[in-house]
Amino acid sequence: MRAKNKIYLFELALSVFIIIYFICLRNIEAMFQDTLLILFLSISTIILYKQLDFKKDKNYLTSYVLRAIIESLLGIGIIIYLLGLIVGFQKSLYSSNFLIQITNLIKILLIYGELELIRYLIVSKYRGEKSHIIIYTILMVILDIVISINLKINSNVNLLFIYMCITVIPSISENILSTFLTKNYYSYKPSLIYRYILHLYLYIVPIVPNLGNYLFAVIHTIIPFIVYRVSLKYIKSTNKREDKKDDKKNFKALTIILIIMLSVLTILVSGIFQYKLIAIATDSMSPTFSRGDAIIYKKVDPRTIKKGDIVAVEVNKIIITHRVTKIKEVDGVLVFSTKGDNNNTEDAFKIEEGKVLGEVQTIIKYIGYPTVWFASLLERR
Repeated sequence: MRAKNKIYLFELALSVFIIIYFICLRNIEAMFQDTLLILFLSISTIILYKQLDFKKDKNYLTSYVLRAIIESLLGIGIIIYLLGLIVGFQKSLYSSNFLIQITNLIKILLIYGELELIRYLIVSKYRGEKSHIIIYTILMVILDIVISINLKINSNVNLLFIYMCITVIPSISENILSTFLTKNYYSYKPSLIYRYILHLYLYIVPIVPNLGNYLFAVIHTIIPFIVYRVSLKYIKSTNKREDKKDDKKNFKALTIILIIMLSVLTILVSGIFQYKLIAIATDSMSPTFSRGDAIIYKKVDPRTIKKGDIVAVEVNKIIITHRVTKIKEVDGVLVFSTKGDNNNTEDAFKIEEGKVLGEVQTIIKYIGYPTVWFASLLERR
């Protein structure tokens, strides 16, 4: 069988495994999930190792890059822990139970070791064919998301939307850097050490800074770009070939795009400022906006809201965006009646001004649909 057909089969097998893992395996205990994942990756690694003619890592730059990665991550770690003096600390995934601790460490070592070895096998074999490298990187991002998805937020589309935003971008950033390190330094060691340090520390240290979801996402998205910039300094001038110049230019452009995306999403999804982005899960406001759209609402003084405005309100910890039909004042407190444009009757609940989150300002078509679709899949299971 030709080498191309072998890698196509692997990509297909990995895609099928991810789907099966998402649909079926998440219903079983975590220990069995990890065992099956490790077993699949082990079999894949052995097969690819034999079929793709493993080439020994002989790059003289590897040791320099490894030092750059370790030094940069150590410096970042010191800064993050100093930040903990301001934001406080919380317990990590560290376990005082020796057996559990060893199990966790072995799990991380095996999973990321096999993932990076597979990445190296593909990159070293198909350096001139970017399609396979890109496909594997994308599949790794999807696998990260499927493995880490929190089932407790299945029923809340808005929480799932937030979760995906703060999970997807750091994973994209991390996997792009891992592919870059493997491709440019002809070695699996830099990406392997990078991912080991990034993931093992949570199981080794007993406390970590309490950064919160959004600050954690920002930092873990920026870290790969810092490591990238530091590692570039170790590339010898004699190795500055034209393709490396192109890679550097493309990576800079991607860096700018991802940072802009991250900044905008973090600001809008977290709602830390005046505006917040949420996904729409129903057609109750159709045709104004529909299921799968997203809206941006602005935090406003409830007393500035008028009849006919579309507002975001919180009912039983769920955000609902409906149009205001009536406004009354009861004992000095404004009470709003609302109705979906596509509904025949007013909402049964009444909203006091304290439950009004904001006024809808902007509608963005379709961008919330992946989250709604993903949530519907989870609800069916």
